Amino acid sequence: MKRSKEEHSCDILCIGGGGAGVAAATTAAEMGAKVIVVSKDPGGYGNSRIVGGIIVYSDLSPDA
Repeated sequence: MKRSKEEHSCDILCIGGGGAGVAAATTAAEMGAKVIVVSKDPGGYGNSRIVGGIIVYSDLSPDA
């Protein structure tokens, strides 16, 4: 893991790049906050990936 000695500042620091962390960071950034997301895994590798099939869009009708 590459470590940085640079200093950074932000309004909101999101710990975790899973679904909730990224959603919170995106919402805050859209509202004008300076956001930093820190995650031990690449983005999208939180617990949300476990249930990802549930939130996948399907255009099948309930009668199909």
